[in-house]
Amino acid sequence: MTAMMFLGCGSLYAQAKSFASLMNNAKWVSTEYGFRYPDFMTPIPEIFVGDIPASVNKWEYKSVTMACWPLLGSWAIEDFPAKGSFLTDSVKVKSITYKNSKGSIFSGYTSDDRVWYLHKCYIRGEAVTHVKALVVIYPKSKQPEVKKLINVVKNWR
Repeated sequence: MTAMMFLGCGSLYAQAKSFASLMNNAKWVSTEYGFRYPDFMTPIPEIFVGDIPASVNKWEYKSVTMACWPLLGSWAIEDFPAKGSFLTDSVKVKSITYKNSKGSIFSGYTSDDRVWYLHKCYIRGEAVTHVKALVVIYPKSKQPEVKKLINVVKNWR
């Protein structure tokens, strides 16, 4: 039983090390949305979410997702993110555990119990202000390895 437990732990360690290795050796790809993502993440074509209505773009690698909402309506100035808000086309906010004083950085837990970290920016138009958002979603166990992605989100404009 001890050998099996050791092998099980080794497998988890190898998976974590593998993601860390991918992050350390990644080439970074620029997007039209003003941020970069690691080349090992798979871009998902734009998805329209009728319940919002808005389109989201995603980049995924297993349980780690980056998502960009390039244009949310003016409703999002006050009402986004909130409990039940879409973070991607299928993942919603379960809870909000942090909001900075400017109301631009948020984090919490998702409906599938991963962690999310989001940066909300305002797009000021002549008559109406809209919102854009960039979010990274990941298992809590991957927090150290995802730090570079968190910094991408944090520094996005």
